[in-house]
Amino acid sequence: MQSQAELKRIIREKVLEFAVRLGGDVSGMSDDDILLKRGLLDSASVFELLVWLEMQFDLELDFDGLSLDNFGSVTRMAEFIAAKQAG
Repeated sequence: MQSQAELKRIIREKVLEFAVRLGGDVSGMSDDDILLKRGLLDSASVFELLVWLEMQFDLELDFDGLSLDNFGSVTRMAEFIAAKQAG
């Protein structure tokens, strides 16, 4: 199981990849930024990110857990994944 810091690093790299592809301004991005509000991701890239998270971390996400509370920022995603991995 990865540490929360490692999870954040892995997720941040993927988010940056998507944001740059979309032409987003990633300068000054923090792990606590709400990615959709900041305009770093669009709905299609959020969907891609969710699919990637499932594959990367061997998760099965359900619709009940899909919210900004769990997936709005790098920090929230890392916390959610760490909790899922812990059982």
